[in-house]
Amino acid sequence: MNVGAGVLADAEKLLANPEACRHDLRIALHQTAKSLGDVLRVAESRGARLAPAEEEQLLADTEDEPPRPTS
Repeated sequence: MNVGAGVLADAEKLLANPEACRHDLRIALHQTAKSLGDVLRVAESRGARLAPAEEEQLLADTEDEPPRPTS
């Protein structure tokens, strides 16, 4: 199990516990926010590497389509 999956599982367990204390909820929120930050950094990094190829494909796809009517 990767770190993000573990954080998510812990947060889900904690949120399902109606007796969870404020301190534990704050810790879970901090860990979840940190994991989300990591995910966003990876996605941004991968997106930056993939963007030129995707843009070229999008341009090629739109050149083959008939013009869309404007409203």
